[in-house]
Amino acid sequence: MRIAFVGGVPNIMGGGGLEVQMAETALALRSSGHSVAVWGNDLDSEDIDVLHIYGADPASWNYLRNWTRNRVPVVVSPIAVFDTPFAGMMERWISRLKIGPTNTANMRRGVVAAADHLIALHPAERDWICRSYDRPATEVSVIPNGSSAISSSSAVSGESYICVVGTVGARKGQLDLLGTWDRALPDLRVIGGLTPNWKDAHAFEQAIAARVNATWVGALPRQDVWHAQHAALATISFSVSEGESLALLDSLRLGRPVLVRKSSSALQMKERYGSQVRIFDGRDSLVAQINELRDSAKSDDVVRPPSWDDVALELQLIYRSLLPGKD
Repeated sequence: MRIAFVGGVPNIMGGGGLEVQMAETALALRSSGHSVAVWGNDLDSEDIDVLHIYGADPASWNYLRNWTRNRVPVVVSPIAVFDTPFAGMMERWISRLKIGPTNTANMRRGVVAAADHLIALHPAERDWICRSYDRPATEVSVIPNGSSAISSSSAVSGESYICVVGTVGARKGQLDLLGTWDRALPDLRVIGGLTPNWKDAHAFEQAIAARVNATWVGALPRQDVWHAQHAALATISFSVSEGESLALLDSLRLGRPVLVRKSSSALQMKERYGSQVRIFDGRDSLVAQINELRDSAKSDDVVRPPSWDDVALELQLIYRSLLPGKD
């Protein structure tokens, strides 16, 4: 099959987890013998069999509105993530408005409506898509993100520090996390570069400097991040607006637990990966989870995320269902 991926941010402009998801999935599909072109990197005018859009956003809406050739079946991964349940409810209501100028919510609805098939990261996202955009469950498949994390580190896993991984900024919540991190907690290693022009960058740097048990490591090569996660007590996420953090999946793939701030996505992760996912809601809950983690014995019976090859295999089945007789 000849597949085109559209979405995310071109490599030259930065990018993040969504771009990693697209790149890893494309690599896995290519290893299975398919041709995959990624917008912003190597997408050209060659004929394609399937278009897979990542992210139901204004950019994707604009691409579809101006799509004049290579009309083929469309698969959409909407990546429906909202900071609060109220924000999700408002999105659903505003997307139905048909008066006044077109808004972002209208555009997302338009992208979802254009899809021949949709991909959700977990059952709760699938239910939200079906309820919000009036799509039958048969047209929405659940395929989680994958991980290719491996570590050749000789360090014994479970050392007395905790990692937080990702670009440092408002979305990941590292500054808020530091506000809860006192001397009674383990060392915290903040791994990731700084969001450009972030208004709270100076406050973050001051907060790091004021704590004896927190270190800002900065950006690291991916393999070094995996080594750090493999050796850590756990990887933590303080964000409430992530669909399925690739950093957390990497930790789980390495057999290490994760600490996740309570959200619908966190609850779905807990349901899928069990006791390795520890959910907290507030500082007291976080401290309690860390203390339990320190006292618990290492478990060898863990549920690990799928590989990107596993993800690609599931996607192939969907693509083929839209292209009868196509290999």
